Amino acid sequence: MSTSTATVCRDRNTLFRRVTQPIWLLSIGSLFAGFGVYLLINHLVEPTNFIHCALDDYIPFFADFALVYVFWFAFLPGGFIQMLWHRDDDSPKAHTDFNRFIWLFFVSWGICLVAYVLYPNAIDFRPSPEEIGYDTFCSGGLALTYEGFDLPRNVLPSLHCTSTLAVTLAVLSSDFVKRSPFKALYYTYYILFASMIICSTVLVKQHSIIDCVVSAIELAVLYPLVYCINWAPFKNCVAAIFFRKKKVKA
Repeated sequence: MSTSTATVCRDRNTLFRRVTQPIWLLSIGSLFAGFGVYLLINHLVEPTNFIHCALDDYIPFFADFALVYVFWFAFLPGGFIQMLWHRDDDSPKAHTDFNRFIWLFFVSWGICLVAYVLYPNAIDFRPSPEEIGYDTFCSGGLALTYEGFDLPRNVLPSLHCTSTLAVTLAVLSSDFVKRSPFKALYYTYYILFASMIICSTVLVKQHSIIDCVVSAIELAVLYPLVYCINWAPFKNCVAAIFFRKKKVKA
């Protein structure tokens, strides 16, 4: 067997070994389950609070940003897969980076879902599918999206903004990005597209600017809690309390 053939076989084995780990199925499955819960809440919980501020009236409507808005459905799994792939790197920080990412992502996602149940909210200034029209590819796609599953409900905090910020912060804080020769490319891609996705939420009139601000505040609080505090002493203390061995009497 030639050296090149052996290398290809080894790479294929590495790929198969990584993607068939239970953590892949659990993580990706949890992502889709979280989105499913969001859709259920979106269709079952009737909004009683409407979000709006004066600044929303000055933000123009751009149907062309529908492409960026929908790109979120690729951006999110892409970041997930990237963190999963590098979880098994040789770096001693790889597992820690992944665990922090999971905590940041799902805690922030869960906070959004709880907020939607406790404070059912919506917007009432989004144009209808008829007003958007079907004249162009973007406007037609956006109209179909609004007409189908994306109701103008559960907007505060914005799940689009919250999850985008969580993925971006986690990837750019990871050790594999810091050590990568393509570090500048990673930063450019994630910052550029994260900014565009967040802007698209208000430019297609799916969110109020308030929703985006609240999402930013949420991540500003959660990120240092997850990434800047050493929870090991606390975990050891809890383990010592609940799992300490009982003394056996002589």
